[in-house]
Amino acid sequence: MKTKSLFIYLLFTALASSFCCQNSCWAQALLVRGLGKVSKIVNGDTIPLKNGDKLQIHDTIRTGESSLAIVQLPPHTTMKILANSQLQLTSLMKDSQEANLEEGGILVQFKKIIDSNKKESVPLKIRAKNASMGVRGTKFFVSNFKNNIWMCVKEGNVEVKKADESKQVGAGLGMNISEKSPLENPKEYAWTKNIIWNFDAKNMDIKEGQIPGPDYTDPLDFDYD
Repeated sequence: MKTKSLFIYLLFTALASSFCCQNSCWAQALLVRGLGKVSKIVNGDTIPLKNGDKLQIHDTIRTGESSLAIVQLPPHTTMKILANSQLQLTSLMKDSQEANLEEGGILVQFKKIIDSNKKESVPLKIRAKNASMGVRGTKFFVSNFKNNIWMCVKEGNVEVKKADESKQVGAGLGMNISEKSPLENPKEYAWTKNIIWNFDAKNMDIKEGQIPGPDYTDPLDFDYD
C-alpha cells in the first residue's frame, strides 16, 4: 500500500492520566477487535495484530481487503478503521493524541468528557494539509483516496477550515475537501447512506469494513433523522 503525499491528521486529545507513567505521561491505544487481516508496521516490519494488543506511538495500523479494526484511545475516542486503510499513531500524550490517516477510511466516535474537576476535554481536530477540522462530541467519517478528502458527520458539529475559509458541517451533511478548490458548502450525499455507524466491537460484521463509494458525487435530499 503506497503512502499518499496528502495526509489527514487526526488530533485526538484526551484526559488519559490512568495510562501515564510518572515521568513521560504517555498513553496507550488498544486494538479492541480486528476482523480479517490487521497488522502494524514498526520500524519497517509488519507484525500481525490480535485482539487486545496494545499500540504505541509511531505504530502504523494497516487493514487488508475485507478487513476492519476497532481501536480505542482511552478514555473517550473510538476509531473504526475500514478495509485497505493505513493509520499511524503519531502522538499518544495524555492531553494531545494524534493519528495520521495515510490512506483509506475511518469512522470516529468522540465523546465529550468533563472530569470531576469540571475540566473539559480538549476538542478533537483533523488536519488535512491546508485544511483543519475541529469537533466536540460527535461521530464522523473521513476518507483519503489519492489525496482526495471526503468527510461527513453523523452526530454533532464539525468546523472545517482551509486558509481564510471556514465552514460548519452539521449532522447529516458531508463535504469534499479538495487541495486545489475552495471549500464547498456542506450538503447531503447519497453515499453516506452506506455507512454503518456501529462501534460495538462485539457485534460487528466484516461487511462493515467496506468504504462507501466510489461514486461520491450524487447529492441526496432527505432527512437523516
